[in-house]
Formats: sequence, C-alpha cells, structure tokens
Amino acid sequence: MRPIELSLTILTVISLVLHLLPNSKPKFKYLIAPAVLGLAVAAQVFLEGFRYQLWPLFAAISLFVLVSANKWRTEDFEKRPVGASAFGIILALLSLAAGWLLPVPTPYPITGPYQVGTTVFPLVDTSRTELYADSPNQPREIMVQVWYPANPAKGDRQAQWMPDVDKAGPAIAEWIELPSFSLNHL
Repeated sequence: MRPIELSLTILTVISLVLHLLPNSKPKFKYLIAPAVLGLAVAAQVFLEGFRYQLWPLFAAISLFVLVSANKWRTEDFEKRPVGASAFGIILALLSLAAGWLLPVPTPYPITGPYQVGTTVFPLVDTSRTELYADSPNQPREIMVQVWYPANPAKGDRQAQWMPDVDKAGPAIAEWIELPSFSLNHL
C-alpha cells in the first residue's frame, strides 16, 4: 500500500476501536475523529489518487462518519455501536488485504552512468503470409523494440515502462480472468 493509504487504514481502525472503548471522550470519538478521517480521505485522494481497492476502507469511513453524526445528533453516548464498529474494522482490514494483494507497482529506479534510448518499429517479412491476419495475403509482421546508447536532446522525453498501459492493464486483467478494471492502478 502507498503511505497515505496505509496511514488512513491505521487511523480508521484506531477510530473504530475508540468507538468501542467506554471511557473515551464523546467529543473526540464522535466529532474530532470523523473530521480528521474526512481530511485524511481528501488528502489521500488528492495526493495519491483513487484506487478501487480502497472501496471497503471508504465504506468503513462512511459508516463511521454516519454513526458518529447520528450519535452526536441524538446525544446518545451511552450505547456503543459495537456491530457497526466491528463491521467497519473488517472492511478496513479487507481494504488492507486488497492493497497488499494488488499493490501499486513502483518502477525500478533508473541507474547507471549512461543514457539509453529506445524505439519501436515493425519488421515485415514479405516472403511469408501472416497466419492469423484478417486478410489472407497479408505479409508476416512483428513489432520490435530496440534499446541503444543515447545522447538525449532537449526535446526528448522519458519512455513509459509499458506503452499503452491504459489498454494493456484491462487486457491483462481479462486474460488472467479478473474484472477489466482490476489492473487500472498500473
């Protein structure tokens, strides 16, 4: 998990556990803790971006905020929301597991004293026809990517680690029989 996601998960579990403690101050657990969680959610979405793996965590936080608002509105601080808090903790831990099972990949750092360039181009063999082409007489063609020593110019840009990742992520997910959105975080 990314740092703010992990912090948000820990903060959510602590806040939900506070709901279960009888001696904690109502103002803290029903007013201050939900406000801090709301700010933490905003920071996470703004700084790290939304990921579907966090839906259970956001559901737990929403449940926590709703229960807290109801407790604060009715001023019924005697009865602790055990069921809602336990369910929220389970949702937060489920989100933690989803973040661990489907992490955001961190590309390897670029190292070495030399710059490297890359280019992609097709190689066409006109002496053979492609077996799986749409038209029967299409020549055999493969895409090739070449890396070479480079002297970058001012207008050059850094290559992506995977071209067309917005198309490759859903295609890979469907190939391994996951929903197409499950690798959008790539």
